Amino acid sequence: MCCGAFAWTVHMAGALMRPRGPEERAVGAASRAVCDYLAGLRRRVRGLNTLYARSMAAAAERRPLPADALVRARQLGDLGTEPPQAPHFCAL
Repeated sequence: MCCGAFAWTVHMAGALMRPRGPEERAVGAASRAVCDYLAGLRRRVRGLNTLYARSMAAAAERRPLPADALVRARQLGDLGTEPPQAPHFCAL
């Protein structure tokens, strides 16, 4: 009986010193996950905007779409993978 009480006291010591520790860790982890998601979303939107600008520039000059346009659009739309790196805007 004595050993069980001691084990329980040792186990609960952390709750006495930092009673909100588990919640703080959970909120921190959720915050990091949301930030990672938004960063990936931002990369996708930037890639789509770049692709759109390249396509509009090609249409204005009566050129065909860039050769990689369809592949890139599919890559950007595949949410199961990391978005490809967007080319620099000056690469139009």
